[in-house]
Amino acid sequence: MCVEMSKVYVDKSVIEYMKKEIDRVHDKEIETGGIILGRNCEKENDIFISHIIDGGHNAQRKKSSFKKDIKYSKKMENRILKKYGFYYIGEWHTHPNNSTQYSLMDMESMISISANNIGYKMIFIISGNNYKPFKIYSYNRINRKIEELPYEITEIEKLLK
Repeated sequence: MCVEMSKVYVDKSVIEYMKKEIDRVHDKEIETGGIILGRNCEKENDIFISHIIDGGHNAQRKKSSFKKDIKYSKKMENRILKKYGFYYIGEWHTHPNNSTQYSLMDMESMISISANNIGYKMIFIISGNNYKPFKIYSYNRINRKIEELPYEITEIEKLLK
């Protein structure tokens, strides 16, 4: 069941996982990140984020970029899909300067990922290394603009009943 408002609903466990992943990276001068799993609710245009996954052992974490370990990400995505029915809906990463504003490189990545996944709205979380506040973005294919999306931290399981 979907709720009436158009926004992103983030499960509380996602925030805890993101915090742990950010804290795990001891060098606060580099970016970290991974993939976002959940589902889109087409009727109301809501998005549910149920899981985020770290970048994997072979991820490339640098001062101004992050690249996930694709093999690891795909393996984890398939596990979550099989067990819970949630699928890949985007990516997340941090900025060492605690900025939640997307860069030109981030913008190009959002456009490219959205173009390669046209079946549903893709979302992107950008966080500082202090993990809050963070912002959620999506590329609007119709007006060709990056939009910041409102979100609510909740318990997804209760909303989906």
